[in-house]
Amino acid sequence: MTPIKEQNTIRRVMTIWILATVVYLVMGVLLVVFIARNDTEEMIALIVFTVIYAIVAMYILQRVFREEDAYEKQLETMLAQEQITEVELERRLAEEHLFNKIIASAASSLEPTQILEIICRELALALNVPQAGVAMLNADRQYETVVAEYRTPDRPTALGIIIPIEGNQATQQVIETREPLVLTNAQTDPRQTILHDLEKKRGAASLLIVPLVVRDQTIGTLGLESPTPREFTPSEINLAKNVANAASPVLESARLNAELRKELQERKHTEETLRRRNAELDTLNVTTIGLINRRNPQDVLESIVARASALMKTTDGFLFLIDPVKQVMTLRIGIGRFTQSIGFEIQRGQGVAGSVWQTGEPLAVENYAEWEYHSPGYEWAYAVICTPLRSRMQIVGVIGVAYTEPNRILEIEDIELLDRFGRLASLALENANLYDEAQKEIAQRKQAEQKLQSMFADIERAQTKARSILDATADSMLLMTPEQKIVSVNWSFCRSFFGNHPREVVGHNLNDFESELDRLFEDPAGIRRAIQSAAQEMEQSTANIIVQAWPRRRELQMVSTPVRTSTDEYLGRLFVFHDVTKEREVNRLRNEFVSMVSHELRTPLTSIKGYVDLLQSGAVGQVNAEQSEFLGIIKSNTDRLVMLISDLLDISRIESGRLELRRESIDIGLLIRQVANTFRPQVEAKNQQIKLEMVHPQLNVWADRDRVIQILTNLISNAHKYTPANGIITITTSPDSDQACIEIQDNGIGIAEKDQARLFSQFFRTSNPLAQQIDGTGLGLTITRSLVEMHGGEISVSSTLGQGTTFRFTLPSQPHAIRPVDTVAAVSGKHILVAESDQEMANRIGRYLQRAGYEPLIVNHSNEIITLAKNNSPHLITLAMVWPDTDGFRIMESLKSDSAVRKIPVMVLSDLVQRESGRLLGAVDYLSKPFTEQELLSHVEQVFKRKPLHQILIAIEENISRRLLNVLMTRAGYQVIEATNGADAVRLTNEKQPDMIFLNLKLAMLDGITTLQKLRADQHTADIPVVMIASYEGISDEERAIVSEWRASTILTQPFTASKVATAIHQASHS
Repeated sequence: MTPIKEQNTIRRVMTIWILATVVYLVMGVLLVVFIARNDTEEMIALIVFTVIYAIVAMYILQRVFREEDAYEKQLETMLAQEQITEVELERRLAEEHLFNKIIASAASSLEPTQILEIICRELALALNVPQAGVAMLNADRQYETVVAEYRTPDRPTALGIIIPIEGNQATQQVIETREPLVLTNAQTDPRQTILHDLEKKRGAASLLIVPLVVRDQTIGTLGLESPTPREFTPSEINLAKNVANAASPVLESARLNAELRKELQERKHTEETLRRRNAELDTLNVTTIGLINRRNPQDVLESIVARASALMKTTDGFLFLIDPVKQVMTLRIGIGRFTQSIGFEIQRGQGVAGSVWQTGEPLAVENYAEWEYHSPGYEWAYAVICTPLRSRMQIVGVIGVAYTEPNRILEIEDIELLDRFGRLASLALENANLYDEAQKEIAQRKQAEQKLQSMFADIERAQTKARSILDATADSMLLMTPEQKIVSVNWSFCRSFFGNHPREVVGHNLNDFESELDRLFEDPAGIRRAIQSAAQEMEQSTANIIVQAWPRRRELQMVSTPVRTSTDEYLGRLFVFHDVTKEREVNRLRNEFVSMVSHELRTPLTSIKGYVDLLQSGAVGQVNAEQSEFLGIIKSNTDRLVMLISDLLDISRIESGRLELRRESIDIGLLIRQVANTFRPQVEAKNQQIKLEMVHPQLNVWADRDRVIQILTNLISNAHKYTPANGIITITTSPDSDQACIEIQDNGIGIAEKDQARLFSQFFRTSNPLAQQIDGTGLGLTITRSLVEMHGGEISVSSTLGQGTTFRFTLPSQPHAIRPVDTVAAVSGKHILVAESDQEMANRIGRYLQRAGYEPLIVNHSNEIITLAKNNSPHLITLAMVWPDTDGFRIMESLKSDSAVRKIPVMVLSDLVQRESGRLLGAVDYLSKPFTEQELLSHVEQVFKRKPLHQILIAIEENISRRLLNVLMTRAGYQVIEATNGADAVRLTNEKQPDMIFLNLKLAMLDGITTLQKLRADQHTADIPVVMIASYEGISDEERAIVSEWRASTILTQPFTASKVATAIHQASHS
């Protein structure tokens, strides 16, 4: 028992003894009194009172004793606390010292990083570790970055080290639990496997990780690193935790202080900027009012320079104006030292002003004399600022000021101030110009009003005359807007179709006459599609053959032409309905007659020619000179007639698809020599020369030998006939990708430019009198073009009247299909719809496809094609272009306008139809008739291998061109994405992944070439075909070389036409 307890026990016993004695004495005295008085009730009350008093006294004593016990325990605890060792007191004093330093650093103006470094240093010294660091979590809490540290010189730095959170269980635990963690062996602990290599490299053996928590959110960790294994004691861990807890609000406070100081500095800077700008705006407002009040353009120019110089606090200013004709800039106004330079001219890009003209952006130059582009004679100017003047979005001039004081520093505010003034000055200048123009226009308008009075009368007479002419025309005419609103009709239209007065038709929509269309035409749905398709075409004319069924059957040619005003405003389309019933019947009879006569005449002509040859050879007796002359005339005319008949038969066979090519590998150079040798006698008779220039020693083509001889014969014969004596005929061959290119050039009479467009038409002969003197049928070039195209080549002509002509054609240098078709297993299950009006041809195509493993479905009626396509969903449609009741183009339009079958690929099989027309309507391939089984199967196989082209991105800044391309491609069934600048083109290409891109060379933000380079540099867009769009003047050789290097060799030049767009799509998709 302790002394304190012994004293308390004695004191408690004495207290109880004294209390009992007092109660005993009092009760004894009172009992004696009450007994003497014989008062029993009061005595009983006294006894009860005494008992209660004793109980209360005992309760009070018990409470007192309990408090004494508690006090005793507290006193013992205090005594125990007083026995804390001197080491513990020193540790606590160290903690207090550390906390005081943290608080002092927070109270200072130190940055958060500096405070962290102080915490790291003090804690490392307190725990006797050589290195401590703080790592802060990033915004998405994926990793920590070491931002502050303390280390002894022998330890490697950890600043900047990235500590990943994912896969790092130790750090994840500290962040989530917000409790410290000790890693006794940091290099092998499984909770941070991801950091083992780092810890080994750094030589960290043990690690203490403590969370930094602000507002119940872990913002980072505090790490203490020991190069030797050690155990951190609970007191050390608790110290680190307390320091981290104390540091967190300090850090938050320091961060807030830093942000507050930054905000105060920014606010001060903003207030200063606002004050300066308010002063500048006041000056600009006064200046602008002064400029706007001036009406004379010359006064405005002078005032602009004077006020700009005053605003910019200088005495030297100038103003250049651009001469749009001479493309030079002249100094019109100058003050100060620039007065003597008035009239000085500069080119675009010359000097500061010329550079501003070129770039359209303000420019400031310090130390002008040392500037590499400075203009001689102005070395006195030290600093120069220039900004453009604009009128109606075009740069019309440049205003500038100069400073002569050395070492003048130009601030960005100076440039912005002059630029703002330049914009206001541009408005004032444009206002003055508009006022001047308005005055002139008012005078001109008064004169125009007088002319209008007489013009109205003339117009009224002209309208009456035009109406009379239209009403007198036998053809029916309809003028309609793109929305199919009827603007005008003539009497013939009403009489032929609706039977109403023109005023009852005009103003209505074509849809208002649905019942009349159903009654009038055999194919009303086809008529609607043809009219709707033509109405959306704003550039080209179209022609269709339609059949009117009521009140009498007749065939009509519907020609549609776009109608524009003199200002190129698009009004709509004029539809002209011309009765061609008799013409088509005559053509049919003519074709039958030509075929019949050609065949009937060929036999007797062959006999005549044979007997003439016998007579001339003397086989039946000698003939005299006169007889020989007559026989020569007969033979010459017989040959001409045989040639004409052969040409007619060739045309007939080509048009009917009965001309078949027997292809083989041919040495084209050898064949040209052979054909050229046959012309030696005729050529030498006119003293002409045939020069052969074979670039490649042996160049083979895959073609029909007889038909190539026919092509060469036609072209060399023309060159011989239309080249005068002593002329030269040059034949050149050269390889061109997978084709051979043949050119036949002469220095003959040439062909007029107006005749070149019709040169390949049937029976066409040029209007040149010299050409009219030479015999010819007008069929040779038509046949030649057909034969070249049947081979898969192209033919073109270039000529200058009086200088000569060059024909250029290509032939394939290798077969399109020389390997066997893939096995049936490779193509089984693929359905192909064969749309062919000729039953025999359809069956032949079906057999070809079936033998290759495809499943053909044959349709011979045009009105069943779309229905069968919808019901069977074929993988491919082969479409003939010749039908008895319609044409292939209308069927194509129907297929591409129906969403249910739009995406089914269509391959066109035709005779003389232009490929571009089929491609434009969305055809994936084109095969000329006649064709072999191998050729058909090769084309079908390539279609299935080729990636379908559905989505095209158009990147053009100019709205009209972009809209035109959109219309053309949408009509062809493509989905179009539009971009107006290079940056959008790159973004949309990455997002949408289009199948092809049409990219204009001139684009905002990123030009076309830069955009192309970005697309090619990205592996996701590198292989998308790109068509580069050039302006009307074309593309330079340098630009062509650059885009070819970046794999965009297909160039589309403006203006756009349907055939040019179709050709570009085809070339880009096959490049």
